Amino acid sequence: QINWVLSAGEGGGYSSYARAFAPFFEKAIPGNPNIVIQNMPGAGGIRAMMFLANVAPKDGTTIGMVHSSVPFAPL
Repeated sequence: QINWVLSAGEGGGYSSYARAFAPFFEKAIPGNPNIVIQNMPGAGGIRAMMFLANVAPKDGTTIGMVHSSVPFAPL
């Protein structure tokens, strides 16, 4: 199983993209893992980015997709 963390709420563009691409990722990744999409809105995407940086396991079982401006927020 792979958790896919999104920085947007359910029903938006990012969620639609993730739901469209998840079946292709499941087929392309060796072992055909299930992709579980986890929406994590809040603080303009920073909540998801902080989760990915500080809490999520670093073993490849969690991937993320954040808004394009989020990495530059600290600047």
